[in-house]
Amino acid sequence: MQYFYQSQGTRSATNPALVLLHGSGGDSSVWAAQIESLSENHHVIAPDLPGHGQSQGKPARELQEYVNWLKMLIESLKLPSFVLAGHSLGGNIAQQFAHMFPDSLRGLILIGSGMRFDISSEYLAMLRQDFDAACRLSSQQAYAAPMPIVMLEKGRNMLRRNGPETLLRDLSLCGDFDSTAWAHTISMPCLIMCGEQDAITPCSLSQQLAHVLPNSTLKNIHAAGHMVMQEQPVFFNKEVSLFIKKRCGANAY
Repeated sequence: MQYFYQSQGTRSATNPALVLLHGSGGDSSVWAAQIESLSENHHVIAPDLPGHGQSQGKPARELQEYVNWLKMLIESLKLPSFVLAGHSLGGNIAQQFAHMFPDSLRGLILIGSGMRFDISSEYLAMLRQDFDAACRLSSQQAYAAPMPIVMLEKGRNMLRRNGPETLLRDLSLCGDFDSTAWAHTISMPCLIMCGEQDAITPCSLSQQLAHVLPNSTLKNIHAAGHMVMQEQPVFFNKEVSLFIKKRCGANAY
């Protein structure tokens, strides 16, 4: 089985590597602005989850499958420790990975994330009946208005490429996720980021998460929805760089 990941930048003894996990129905293409900018100072790795993008395999039926796969990837890349960032579904995977393998991580970044997710039954029904309509609705809800048509098209095309089964399975995992019983045990430095106009994972979910995680900082991003890393890349990248430098470097704590 072959799996795809983007890797850019050089390893450093002082700066930890940064691993970026995409969200439901997505792939590593959502991190283009982060790979280009953050790789100037960090080794940035952005994988396609199994059954997504250019990775072979099937999308997972249990979140633990993605966690185990990530552990395998990290071991194959021989990363001694790293900063893990996850967006939406990727945030769920990142939380569970941090809970199970805390010694692997120098820091955690959770974007558009929460301890629980609300997945609309009406949307799931639309996804099963009319995939194109579901893709259009997803892209409309994912970005704060107004957004360039080209960005909305890119979002729709990404979902179409990965297909209805992938999106449905991913959203089912989000609906089943619940870290409320153990989120408080995640003690490494954590940066939580949310778009102020996020209609998919409202900022209230990020606020609850920040309240529970004992070593966390919350950043609300103005004029952004669910896809904050694409909508406000300059601000997003600056905050990530500062977090890694101040909280996750060799002498940070």
